[in-house]
Amino acid sequence: MRDKRAAALWIVLGLAVVLGLLWQFVKLPDADLRIHQLPMQGVGFTGYDLPLSEDELKFFANVNMVKRVYQVGDQRYFIYVLDGTHNRHAVHDPTYCFRGSGWEVVSQKPFPVEGGMGALYQLVKGKERKDALLWFSDGKERFASPFEYWWKTTLRRLTLGRSGPEPVLIVIQPLKATEDTNWNKLLQQFPELSKI
Repeated sequence: MRDKRAAALWIVLGLAVVLGLLWQFVKLPDADLRIHQLPMQGVGFTGYDLPLSEDELKFFANVNMVKRVYQVGDQRYFIYVLDGTHNRHAVHDPTYCFRGSGWEVVSQKPFPVEGGMGALYQLVKGKERKDALLWFSDGKERFASPFEYWWKTTLRRLTLGRSGPEPVLIVIQPLKATEDTNWNKLLQQFPELSKI
């Protein structure tokens, strides 16, 4: 009985390895077109691209990315969108990046966005304070859970893309650390953010 269980375990492990090797050669459609449809300017907003640093070029290899500064109304925002179709490990829980940049996460609360729920973070570094709004989007649903992102991307790979489009990460931060932000007004003035 024990030999049969061991053999079954080895067969399952072997299948998992073979499938893992095969899946890396399957080209899944990415979200590049979707994220690059985010306009550079529109009624009430204008933006410009930021170049990636050398470290970012290495870390975000094979990742479709939009990294911009937008002027929306009288405030400026740093906005980035990541599509991890070809490098899923580059898209992870954003709190790691906040902490890695020296910011302490003081609070996190759900924040409604069109088509679902985002997360609003309050961050502090010394005497500086800033907020960050983020969510994941597959073009239909918006959610804030990194676990849900992991689950949807895993399911997508298992079904060879038939389970739906690739979720992307959208992060918005005011450029000035101490600015108070009316997030609802921002999303009303820049509705294209909710369409990614």
